[in-house]
Amino acid sequence: MKIPARITRTDYQKIRASPDNAQDGSAKAALLIFLALIAIIGCVFFYGPGFQPSQKNIEQNQKVASAPAVSAVREESYSDILDKKWKNLQSTQNKLKVKKTEIVSLVRNFEKEIRALILEIEAEKRRLNITALSDGLKYPRIKNDLLLIREKKAYIEFINQYLKKIEEAEEDLELIGESIKTDKVLSKVFADDETKALIAKIDIALTKHLPSLEDMPILSDKLPLKSFDEIWREITNLKTSKRG
Repeated sequence: MKIPARITRTDYQKIRASPDNAQDGSAKAALLIFLALIAIIGCVFFYGPGFQPSQKNIEQNQKVASAPAVSAVREESYSDILDKKWKNLQSTQNKLKVKKTEIVSLVRNFEKEIRALILEIEAEKRRLNITALSDGLKYPRIKNDLLLIREKKAYIEFINQYLKKIEEAEEDLELIGESIKTDKVLSKVFADDETKALIAKIDIALTKHLPSLEDMPILSDKLPLKSFDEIWREITNLKTSKRG
């Protein structure tokens, strides 16, 4: 096709519409589509679900994942562990003191209630002119007071046994604390074996006496109860001793 020296707008439109240029444009478009498909297939092959990383890359990733994290926390020494055990020992001693105070207060309350019941029985005995237990049991108030006194005395006896364990634990931990107190200060220069021995000593003591902090199981139907006769004699003897 012959192209004129000077191309007008009309001539340009004719050239673009010629069959030769139409074929050239189609060929270029087909080439671009082909290249685009090649690029897409390459991306799918290398980065798609079917992509398999090389063994080298797998090993490198595993090394990075398994590398230990850098920690700013220093490793705990035996001296540090001993300090913690010492604090546990002191904490247990304080808890035992609190428990002892609670138990002593409970016993005192029971004793106060028993004294009030005894005073009530004595007042009834005077009012009714009673001296014998058999006569006193005929009156509901006296009999009920005797039942309450018997129950509270059983509780006191049981609680005192528990209190004895608390006091033994308190004394034992106090002695251990005194024996370790000086060594604890020097533990920073001790050999590890010596410090570990102090730690074990505290652990043994705590394991032995921690059960003392547990609540005491009181089962009223299993408490040993005194007879009415014993309680009656105690009341009589108490009254006699007061007069003496």
